[in-house]
Amino acid sequence: PIFLSAKIKIVTYFPLETEFIKKIAKNQVEISEITHRYSNKFTEIPSSELRKLSNSNLFFHLGLNIETTYAELLKKNNRDLKVIDLSKDIEKINANPYIWTDPFAIKDVARNILDTLIEFDNGNSKFYKKNYNDFLSEIDEIFLKILQNLNKSNINSFYAIEDYWDYFANRFRLEIIKKD
Repeated sequence: PIFLSAKIKIVTYFPLETEFIKKIAKNQVEISEITHRYSNKFTEIPSSELRKLSNSNLFFHLGLNIETTYAELLKKNNRDLKVIDLSKDIEKINANPYIWTDPFAIKDVARNILDTLIEFDNGNSKFYKKNYNDFLSEIDEIFLKILQNLNKSNINSFYAIEDYWDYFANRFRLEIIKKD
């Protein structure tokens, strides 16, 4: 384990990852984002911003192809940067990376965040574990609310243009009708 006295510097690809990390780390970390919205197109990072982002301890990502490209770029500028795939050990549906639409997959993402934070800052492990457990409770509440609403509904299928909702549909036993 690596113990740090200063805040852990973290870089994420986009705000969704940042929000998951904040649920567990709160203000114990300093987070920078590569972009403020998801895009699967690579955008050149200005050199001053690249230096700032590369100065991080950790790069958390959800396993999207574009994130791998940025991980390589950041790693080239900081060999000590630890790259963490938050989708590690999560079974993917046909290599679909949109795991965050399944509340239970988010629990696994949260566990990956917790384990990494404790590895880097063991002195705050109780703080991280408490926040992690609070986050799990929040996920359970959301899951139950969705389930209750679906149980009141006659809807058991929906149209989708993209694969974004595969995990959600699978978790709640809904049929997706794919349309181009």
